[in-house]
Amino acid sequence: MRNFLEKFFPVVYANEQLSARTRNNHSIYCQYNNQPLQAYVASISLAGAVSTLFASYFTRNYGRKSTLLFSGAFFIIGVILKTSAQNLGMLLVGRIITGFGSGFANQVSDDVHITTSSKRRTRRFYHKFSHFKGKIYPLLEKKLFL
Repeated sequence: MRNFLEKFFPVVYANEQLSARTRNNHSIYCQYNNQPLQAYVASISLAGAVSTLFASYFTRNYGRKSTLLFSGAFFIIGVILKTSAQNLGMLLVGRIITGFGSGFANQVSDDVHITTSSKRRTRRFYHKFSHFKGKIYPLLEKKLFL
């Protein structure tokens, strides 16, 4: 992570080094007070939410298989841009394109589709598991990542 911060977020890296030397404790709620870093983190979710609006139209007109192929292409292009990024702009564009892929894939591969397309005897399990997953994941995330 050190190289990543040094290359794309040098201000955050310098503040981190300074606080490590002075033993200055930051707030756990706002550890990195840096707008470009916040834009980097939020860009994938925002792009995914926006692309879902277009993905419904695309799925209705071209089908699930084409939508999954299209989302896979977005993922591949986004990953290539992110790994070959030379500056923050290129990194953000790659992250946004990956978010578009996420939104398109989310449109097709949601729990409702998995539940309705499963066999009759396993359908109830998938339905209950999707509800369980929706409840337990936030709890685990809260306990593990705080």
